[in-house]
Amino acid sequence: MTIHWLGRSCFKIVHNGYSIVIDPYDNTGTQYPVLKTEANMVLVSHEHSRHNNRGAVNIIPFSGECPFHVDVIDAFHDTRGGIMRGPNKIHIITTSDGFKLVHTGDLGCRVEDERFEGTDVLMIGCGSTRTMPSYDLSLQARVIDPNVLIPMHYQHGHIANRRLYHLDDLMEYFIGSEYEIINYDVNSIEISKDLPKQVAVLKDVV
Repeated sequence: MTIHWLGRSCFKIVHNGYSIVIDPYDNTGTQYPVLKTEANMVLVSHEHSRHNNRGAVNIIPFSGECPFHVDVIDAFHDTRGGIMRGPNKIHIITTSDGFKLVHTGDLGCRVEDERFEGTDVLMIGCGSTRTMPSYDLSLQARVIDPNVLIPMHYQHGHIANRRLYHLDDLMEYFIGSEYEIINYDVNSIEISKDLPKQVAVLKDVV
């Protein structure tokens, strides 16, 4: 399985020739390039323009059997039950050969669910003024307890907007922990069952 970070909260997940894109973004107001990709399926965590740009993904047919099963946990974008920013969906993506991935979208509330058990990969934001802050997201990551944690949706330099927290705001809670922090020089990672427990900081596309 290969996971490509396409920027912001957007990932392309490829397994056995089948591909899913989750949270395709509209680059308006950011320094990100225009997103244009293709996949067999597109998923969206919530209906905000920087997460729901379905038109950026060309849906292509697949002749074989889809190896993925997708479950959804309904949550909220903000800390006030969705009053400020609306709903948010956590996607749990499992494969027929035993991998489990969790993408939290823009998560504003703590969630516990037995379906998190055995998570191989967690894609989680670093915090913002419109979601949970970094500390609470680090606690959420501990609840999910993935083998590989991939940070997403953070500000660095002039990229993204000022409401997003920085990568280091989340990383400080994992320094010296059982997670090894690994900085990759590419924007993708090959997932296998024998990877060491890690925070995989993928290279951004900009």
